[in-house]
Order: sequence, then C-alpha cells, then structure tokens
Amino acid sequence: MIIHCIIPAKGDSTRIKNKNLIKINNKTLVEHSINHALESSFINYVFTSSDSDKILEISKKNGSMGIKRPKKLSKKYSTSEEVILHYLNNIKKKFEMPDIIVFLQPTSPFREPNCIDKAIKRLTYINADSLFSSTKYKNHIWRKRGNRLTPINHKNDFSIMSQDKHEQIIDNGSFYIFKTKGFLKYKTRLFGKITDYSMDEKYSIQIDELEDLQIIKSVMKK
Repeated sequence: MIIHCIIPAKGDSTRIKNKNLIKINNKTLVEHSINHALESSFINYVFTSSDSDKILEISKKNGSMGIKRPKKLSKKYSTSEEVILHYLNNIKKKFEMPDIIVFLQPTSPFREPNCIDKAIKRLTYINADSLFSSTKYKNHIWRKRGNRLTPINHKNDFSIMSQDKHEQIIDNGSFYIFKTKGFLKYKTRLFGKITDYSMDEKYSIQIDELEDLQIIKSVMKK
C-alpha cells in the first residue's frame, strides 16, 4: 500500500501575513507538519504544495518534496480539493499513484504523538473510505439570523446534564485521510464510508486568527 502526505502551504494569508512561515518553538508552521508526516511509519512520500519559493525551499531542507502551485490556486477562494488534484496531476509521471492520501494542514501544528499512524490504522481496519480528525463537543449551538436565534443541536433544554447528552463531535481541521480512487471520483475529501479519529481538545487549536497564535504558543511552551 502506497501512502502520500500532501501539505498545503500557500505563501500569504488573508488574516495573518505569511502565516505558514510563523515560527513556534523555532520551527515554522509548515515544518511542524512536515516533521509529523516524516514521523509516520506508513507514509511513503511527503509533498508540500505552495506558490512560495521560500516555503518550498524550507520544505526541501526538511525532507518534503515541493510542488509549485500556480497563483490561481493560491487565492482566497481556492479550494483544498483543487490543490489536491493539482498535486496528483504533478506527481503521476514520476511516482506511482497513492492508495491513500494524508492531508495535513499546517494551521494545526500541535498534534499528539503517533496520531497519524493511529488514524491510518483506523481507516484501514474498519475499511472506511475517508476520515477526519475530530474533537468531542458538548456545548449548545445556535443559529443567528438578524435578531432571531434558533437552537441547532438541542431543544433549549438545560435540564440535561452534559454527561447525558448525545455524543457530538466537530471536524477540528488538523488532518484528513482518504482513499485516492474515491477522491478522484467524488472530488471531495470526505466521501463513502466516513469515520473520525478523536483527539483531545488541546490538540485541536487551529491558527486562523492572531488570538489563536497566542493560545497555541502558550500551550506548546507547557
């Protein structure tokens, strides 16, 4: 079985300038994800997709092969699926197509040890088609439309204790694992028989805003 890891790391970001080059514990965000991929016992090749020569240079120095992404796939509304398709089209002449793809997002630099291998084992053991990293969630969610609030995952009943609520999970965005054939058929990361890999909440922080950066810097110092 051939398994590839693809790390999407565009050069600039709308909310945080040069986000993927920000350093935490003396490593850029993209380096953290590369290191996590290289620690896997199952991943055969690691690729970084970026429009930034600097990111591609850092990736090469850290053991990841670079794929130069065109600017049209690095815009605000470019999708991850477009990036994955671009990577697959670029590697098919030099590499055997992977059976499974691990999609690591550098915005999640804090991951528990061996989580990628454990997730790959889970996907294959239960013969799932796709998997996402998840976190348990017990809070109430409301939809807001103008001044109107509507409960989403509850019936506005606070008499139910948190331990008695139905299990709820959220897609925490750290990573996705999926079978290549299914991805090429459905053009999406999650399809067919979908499962999840549960992570502790402290591993689920994503850097999207400056406040997130301060939180994760504090966590990783501990």
